[in-house]
Amino acid sequence: MAEMTTSNDLHQMMASDEVHAVIDVRPTADFRAGQIFASTSVPLPELAERLPALIPLPSVLTVAIAEDATSSARAATQLEQLGLTRVRWLDGGYTEWVNAGLPTIAGWGVPGKDFGERLLIREAIPEIEADELAGRLKRGEHIVVLDSRTPGEFATSCIPGARSVPGGELPLAITDILAEESTGELSVVVNCAGRTRSIVGAFQLQRLGIPNVAALRNGTMGFTLAGHDLLMNADPGSPPTYSARATARAERIADEIATRDGVRVLSIQELEQLRARADREPLYVVDVRMPHEFIAGHIPGALTCPGGQIPFSDDQIAIHGATVVTVCDGRARAIFAASLWRLMGFPRVAALNGGVTAWSAAGLEIQEGGEDRPFIGGGTRTRQQMIEYLAWEEALGEKYHGA
Repeated sequence: MAEMTTSNDLHQMMASDEVHAVIDVRPTADFRAGQIFASTSVPLPELAERLPALIPLPSVLTVAIAEDATSSARAATQLEQLGLTRVRWLDGGYTEWVNAGLPTIAGWGVPGKDFGERLLIREAIPEIEADELAGRLKRGEHIVVLDSRTPGEFATSCIPGARSVPGGELPLAITDILAEESTGELSVVVNCAGRTRSIVGAFQLQRLGIPNVAALRNGTMGFTLAGHDLLMNADPGSPPTYSARATARAERIADEIATRDGVRVLSIQELEQLRARADREPLYVVDVRMPHEFIAGHIPGALTCPGGQIPFSDDQIAIHGATVVTVCDGRARAIFAASLWRLMGFPRVAALNGGVTAWSAAGLEIQEGGEDRPFIGGGTRTRQQMIEYLAWEEALGEKYHGA
């Protein structure tokens, strides 16, 4: 039977190294209005469908949160009925947490946005304002605009002249893109819808040694609010391919990053050993390639999370302290992705050397199919929604200035 835990005990546990998961079953709107940092939102009607992938090890300590004590206890009972064996519920629920004066946050994807703002300050990533970018483009300056959103978001609307390069593809794509450009002074601007993926994308390019890189401040939303037109119904182009030179360069730098950031690079045999212990030690195998690559063939049981969406993977990785192994078709994209998780504070992160290609060559099973997971941050927003959203992101970033 599920046990009760207090707000103070939960607060201490979440600050510790204990392996655990915290599941908030309130409606999405309530969660976004106020939440416990690093908890995972799974509205009650979605529990049965999402729980097996979110918590692959049923014996992991899991705390259920709802609005009050009664609903939290009921949620814990439901978690047990779905197969979890170590469940607690928060006494007084989210209401008591607030009444206890413990910290809360608002919004969606907040852990990733928090990471992006810290990265912006710590790495001194340059930003460019929408008016400056529009003016420089109008004057014909040599600027390459790389849209790091998903192809679906790009197709809805984009900055005129931008190229669709989802964030996880930037480390491989940039060498070939710059080789296509004429010689001379060149600037690279990375944009997303708002801020976070622009910042992370610019950071990845900086790590590759690309000069004159900047993140577009407030992305396409900021561009629109500044009075500049977007190109509607854009064509993101065909799925990318990369030259041997681009792949070799990305893998060389990825190896350096793995050493610097403490990312283990695993052999097929080492991953099989981890999978054999998955009934005792929580493990997520995450395929960071593009969705069409995942659908064509992936390691059985792997999750799909394209590398550019890693800052917003808090709705997929629920167990704090679990091992996360990233997979691509080689190792560059997997290492760059694993490094982001490592920098976000995940203690045990690794990348599979050779990825799906090596897995298949070893004669191991490849699974086809799977759904293209939509990105929750996409979609059309009203002008007022954009203003409110960007104001919240700006406020989040303010706390890091001067740090």
